[in-house]
Amino acid sequence: RFSILRMWERAVLLVLACRCLGGVWSTDGPPNVVILLVDDLGYGDLGCFGNTTLSTPNIDSLARDGVRLTDLYVPTPVCTPSRSSLLTGRHAVRTGMVSDLGMFIAGNSPALPSGLPHSEYTIAEMLKEKGYDTHMVGKWHLGINDNRCMTSDTESDLDAEGLENQSCAGWWGISCLLRWLTGAPTSEGDCTYQNGMYLPIHHGFDNYYGMPVTNTETCDPLYTIYSDDYLIVWILRMGASVLVPVVVVLFFSTIFGFLSARSFAQITFLVIPLALFIAHYYISSYTLLARNSCILYRNNELVEQPVVLETLTTRFTKEAVGFIENHTRSPTGPRPAPFFLFMSYVKVHTALFTEPYNKGKSIHGEYGDNVMEMDWSVGEIRSALDSAGVTENTLVFFTSDNGPYLERRQRGGFQGRSQSAECTGPDCEGARLKGGKGQTWEGGIRVPGIVSWPPRIPRGVDFTHPVSVMDFLPTIATAVGAPLPKMHLDGSDLLSNLATNEPVHDVLFYFCGKQNTAARYGHFKIHYMTAAWEDGLEFCPNAKFMLCPCHGQVHDPPLVYNLLDDPGELSPLPSDEVAEVLAHVQAARHRFLLDLQNDTHSFPGPAEGLARPWLMPCCDFPTCQCQEEE
Repeated sequence: RFSILRMWERAVLLVLACRCLGGVWSTDGPPNVVILLVDDLGYGDLGCFGNTTLSTPNIDSLARDGVRLTDLYVPTPVCTPSRSSLLTGRHAVRTGMVSDLGMFIAGNSPALPSGLPHSEYTIAEMLKEKGYDTHMVGKWHLGINDNRCMTSDTESDLDAEGLENQSCAGWWGISCLLRWLTGAPTSEGDCTYQNGMYLPIHHGFDNYYGMPVTNTETCDPLYTIYSDDYLIVWILRMGASVLVPVVVVLFFSTIFGFLSARSFAQITFLVIPLALFIAHYYISSYTLLARNSCILYRNNELVEQPVVLETLTTRFTKEAVGFIENHTRSPTGPRPAPFFLFMSYVKVHTALFTEPYNKGKSIHGEYGDNVMEMDWSVGEIRSALDSAGVTENTLVFFTSDNGPYLERRQRGGFQGRSQSAECTGPDCEGARLKGGKGQTWEGGIRVPGIVSWPPRIPRGVDFTHPVSVMDFLPTIATAVGAPLPKMHLDGSDLLSNLATNEPVHDVLFYFCGKQNTAARYGHFKIHYMTAAWEDGLEFCPNAKFMLCPCHGQVHDPPLVYNLLDDPGELSPLPSDEVAEVLAHVQAARHRFLLDLQNDTHSFPGPAEGLARPWLMPCCDFPTCQCQEEE
């Protein structure tokens, strides 16, 4: 008996010692939450999703410790609306974060005058109300500044309707333009337009460190998307529909005596070239084609412009690991609040970048090196959770914001092949998913997905029913015991279904801009509209706006595929064979679109409108260049 007591005492002391030495807290209480979101990662770019030539041991380990979501979807196949849906649990068409303008399918400039409306309720806001410490690292792409004035009286209340509606919002911003031209682009007395009101710190995050817009090729000083000559040709091509009729009208006005030959010459050889010069300057200076649009923020402060890409993943990883360590280090005093970390990678969107010592490691070139460096970062974050002793009380999600960027060819990802064990057709082994980023074919909207929360959910199993990134918010709400927002959610809780492998959704709908172009019902995929490809390809390398027009082909009756037999969407089923499927989906679609009419936000998202020069972030006017201090 004495021996047993001594052994028990030693065990207790050993546990206490481990807690004191490692700063480990018990796993009781609400879980910590970590979301790992990758940019443009293909479904087939990970070992745990069938890739045998790319090494991703850390993400593969996460999949073994959790559930692999083989049929996880994003509702829209481009970054801005997809990220909006993940954070709010709602289709982006409800929040205004989409566009039907061909060139503005995603936020195309850091100087756009809007962002995610403050009336929307994010995962971070929900968790903050539950006492969580919330931290975001990486890409945001949901807006920076507003085009209306913010005074010291309105800083604490960033509801868009509460802002001073100053003259920047009217007269095409002429007054703001004049202030900008005279060297005062951001303020008028106590009134500032560089207000950062749409940054993450105003959407529920306590702290933010990252790029508020996307990484593009122009962020790489050694790479140019368009040469000046090509850009001028592009402007002429795009402006031809306006310039040609103007010149024709001027010519005939001269012929019939309404305009003098001198005036015709002045307009043709002075005004039109000046307009082209202004257009060239504007596009190359205030859109994502400008290298100064590659910016790095800490909270509300611009700390680096243009951003130095080479070390960015290392800096982001250090920030994320530091947040976990600082949050869980001390074993004394009151129990720290649970935390939410949103690690939103800039990778693997082009421009591609790695630390010098990570170059040349993959047989897939630069893209493979980038995937491997991202996998290293995931491993560092998981190691930090393990060292802090909070792995078993941390709910982790891993996914991508859309499919691979096929237009970048070797610098883009791989669509992959269906990983569903229920796929039994002859094409299941060989057929890759069709299409990519910007398209609602499977390759554009089906993304790799992992969810882990040991020991609360199963380990090493597959969930094969269709689910959405919009399910993350309601799933997290259930896990932490938070009430759902009063507004309509398009996502559903996954927790109970993960254990039983029961379906979550009846019908899932997918969008291109504001148009519902496709749906998923059980193992059936329905297409109402598909992308217009270039001949012989499933993408558009010569597209005017870098992606295929997703409104290319209308299908009536809709195309229907059985993804169990045909995951590559190669052979549409005859309409008479799927009449019941079409009738069911059509009825659900009618109800869904009717509901959207009453819940579509009129607020212009960053995908709508033109960049305002006075809203362009600038850390040191007029050079607009600075480097982050160590």
